[in-house]
Parts: sequence; structure tokens; C-alpha cells
Amino acid sequence: MTDRIGKALMENWADYLKYSSAHVSDYQAICRLGEFVNLLHHDKIPQPLADKWRLALDSQKISAGSLSKAIAGMQKDVARLRHVMSIGDEFIFEETMLLITLRVNVQLAMEFFESRGVSVTVDLQDVDDSLRSIARSGQNFSAYESARRMARKNWGLPIVSRWLDS
Repeated sequence: MTDRIGKALMENWADYLKYSSAHVSDYQAICRLGEFVNLLHHDKIPQPLADKWRLALDSQKISAGSLSKAIAGMQKDVARLRHVMSIGDEFIFEETMLLITLRVNVQLAMEFFESRGVSVTVDLQDVDDSLRSIARSGQNFSAYESARRMARKNWGLPIVSRWLDS
């Protein structure tokens, strides 16, 4: 188990470095760091890996410009969530997979911002209510549950999220 999670953490770190290099995607870079914050907060990384990754995470200096771009990226995803959910009442697997992925990424970014004391004001109540409604709807339940299970399986790291856990 430790070898598998260690490998997944290294892959996640490589993704972070790729996204953060030359500011390819500050938002995706922050989401990857948010995964580390989530795992460390929920004690999902065994010792001594936890100490190694806590140190690596704490050593990352994120510029104000990168934080600003990441916040803008997160707000864009929130707007995209609202837009997709406003289009109709019936959602297919791919649409629900997109909704779940976007919402989890927003969660991870928020966890990172909170861990750094960065104040971000975004009201997600309507988004969460709509997503829960989609999940409970008879016409969407099967697609939503299939997407949720696939997202959990493919996430790579055992992050804690109500959107991935049943």
C-alpha cells in the first residue's frame, strides 16, 4: 500500500510541477497541492511519507499573481458548474462526470487556499444543492452513481470528498 500511494503522490507532484512551470495552469497546480492538503488533513498518507510531503507542501511559495490566477480559474469552474446544471434536467454519464470532477477540483482548491490563509469568497450553496438534486433524481441517479464510482476509481489518490464517497 505504501509503495502504491508513494508512487501516486510522486505522480501528483509531477503534475503539480508541470502545471506550475511557466504558469501553464495555476488553478490546476493549486488543485494538485489541494490533494496533498486533503490527504494530510485526513491522515491518508502513512508515516514517514506524511512528513516528507508536508515539508514539500510547506516549502512551496506561491506568488500573489499565481494565487489570483488560480482563484480566477476556480471561479470559472464554479460558473461552468452553474452553466452545465442550468441547461437541463437529465444528465448523461459524461456530463455528471464533468460536474463531479469540477466540483471536487473546486473543493481541493478551497482546501489549499484555506490552508494558506487565503480568503476566497465563493458561495457554493446553489451549486451543491443542484448537484445533490441531480444525484437524487430518478432520471439521473444511475448516470451520477456510475460517474461517481468511476471518478473515485480513477482519481489516483484516496482524497476525502463527499462528491466521490457514497
